[in-house]
Amino acid sequence: MDDETGMVLVRSSFPVTGQPIRVVMINDEPWFVTADVCAVLGRTNPSWATRIIEPKDTRTVDMRSVCLTSSEA
Repeated sequence: MDDETGMVLVRSSFPVTGQPIRVVMINDEPWFVTADVCAVLGRTNPSWATRIIEPKDTRTVDMRSVCLTSSEA
């Protein structure tokens, strides 16, 4: 997308299990990595999960263009 500048990757964990979840902050809003959320929920097909979410609530991000937070660089 054309407004992918200034994206920051924040590594977090699911509070109940401690499983890692990647969060990309875009315009100060958190966008959760579908594969990570599916892993926490025990789902094996992230592609299926994106089909049941409203298109306005999904986004494809090139993770190579995302900056790490300063503590992870």
